Amino acid sequence: MSKIICDVCGTSYPETAEQCPICGCVRPADAHGVSGSTEEKEQAYTYVKGGRFSKANVRKRTGAAQAVARESGEDKEKSGKGLVITAAILLLAIIAVVVYIAIRFLMPPSVVKNPAETTTTAGPVEILCEDLYLDVQRIVFSEANESRMLYVTTWPSNVTEEITYESSDESIITVSKNGKITAVAPGEAWVTVTCGDVSVNCDVECAFELETTADTTEETTEETTEAIEVDLIMDHYKDFTMFYKGESYIIYAGSIPASSITWTSSNPSICTVENGKVVAVGNSRGEPVTITAEYNGQKETCIVRTSFSNSSSGVSGNGGVSPDGGG
Repeated sequence: MSKIICDVCGTSYPETAEQCPICGCVRPADAHGVSGSTEEKEQAYTYVKGGRFSKANVRKRTGAAQAVARESGEDKEKSGKGLVITAAILLLAIIAVVVYIAIRFLMPPSVVKNPAETTTTAGPVEILCEDLYLDVQRIVFSEANESRMLYVTTWPSNVTEEITYESSDESIITVSKNGKITAVAPGEAWVTVTCGDVSVNCDVECAFELETTADTTEETTEETTEAIEVDLIMDHYKDFTMFYKGESYIIYAGSIPASSITWTSSNPSICTVENGKVVAVGNSRGEPVTITAEYNGQKETCIVRTSFSNSSSGVSGNGGVSPDGGG
């Protein structure tokens, strides 16, 4: 039920009453009741004695109005701060969009780069070798061409430096780039394994003898002698005749250098011989001249005859030169 507040004494009374029960003041025509929830009734003015227009009640109303104004100002201030923050966020968003559009569409392609392309990746990490370990310290080979792998362990195990192998004497042993050692000849040598600044050696002994027998030497000599006897002079030049001065024949067809063979003529005035080439010089009138070839104890001979006619040789029977001097 609504109540009326007296303007004189400030007493609240039911709106059904025509006057204040305390002071007897008649209710004004524009008086209205205070209704609503308990919270709203508590917020309504409660006038003290003296009436609505007394100084106490005026001060009370003024303080309440100031409180309401203060609360309203605070609400307005909070609302203003919220608007400023919202405006700042919108402004930053607009600036970000403008910058993105400028970079993406307005700048030259050479300036705008793909982040994936500009990202630099660190190079491979270099791991240095600190020590080397061999599976053996000494190797002994018992025959030629025997081979063995030399296994190497590094510390750390994942070094990035290259491992190299080197033989101290390749006439005794050879070593591949992978560490395979092969025996070549009797003797002692060593293999040096290097990784970065670290080096170790493996001693190698070739404890064998090369196979060289007298039988093989004799067989080779016999084959060589047979080749000399067969190839020293061709068979169909064993006995032949030359018919004019200056005529020549090469009688040698062997495998030994002709300059290494000793050549002689039994009559150089009839025919000469040099490095297997026989040249007719004079007329023997069918008499034989012996050509001899000697090499390493072997000897071969052949017969050469000359028979010049006046029409073909240009040489007279007494050895004179014909008027035309021809041959």
